[in-house]
Amino acid sequence: MAAAELLTELQARPLLPILRGLPLRALPAVVPALLASGLRLLEVALNSDEALPSLRWLRERVDPASGLLQVGAGTVTEPDQLAPALEAGASFAVTPALRPEVLREAARLAMPVICGAMTPSEILAAYSGGAVMVKVFPSGALGPEYFRELQGPLPHVPLMAVGGVTLQNAAAFLRAGARALGVGGALQLGRWEDGPSEITSAAQAFLEQIARAEGR
Repeated sequence: MAAAELLTELQARPLLPILRGLPLRALPAVVPALLASGLRLLEVALNSDEALPSLRWLRERVDPASGLLQVGAGTVTEPDQLAPALEAGASFAVTPALRPEVLREAARLAMPVICGAMTPSEILAAYSGGAVMVKVFPSGALGPEYFRELQGPLPHVPLMAVGGVTLQNAAAFLRAGARALGVGGALQLGRWEDGPSEITSAAQAFLEQIARAEGR
């Protein structure tokens, strides 16, 4: 996946669902529910034993014609995680923090990265190092006002709010300058056994908040 393609998709639908710790057996319920909401990207966090099998399941069983364009490997902390994730089916990576060696390896593999950072220095270093978007983490602790302040010196850096993003504060982050949102628990993904409708409804509610914040 080209970096420009990832950025374009995030601009069109600025919501990245984060699948963290979900068992492989949850995917047949969770993935169609997210697709039904209109989303086209998702992230599978690598910090579980079933992460790579989940990426392989998505690669083998989700037809691009169904609307799911790309899947990212999340919680990448070491450069040697990238090649196995790419082989398993990930087309982009998401990190929780700034690791220059991860950015260098991703560039070698032509794998776009959404790089985690917190301070202005880290944010600028991540973007200068090749990140297509910078994930400001933990956004819930920093608050929307932090994003507003960053717009002064760093208006050219596309920022994603991740960590503590809820339906109640989603619009505030976007109005303050975030270009996209990364959301896990607030999408009700852990309730997949209760049926996919709650997941679809939660995703649609976020997309409605995003549309309002963008004046659509």
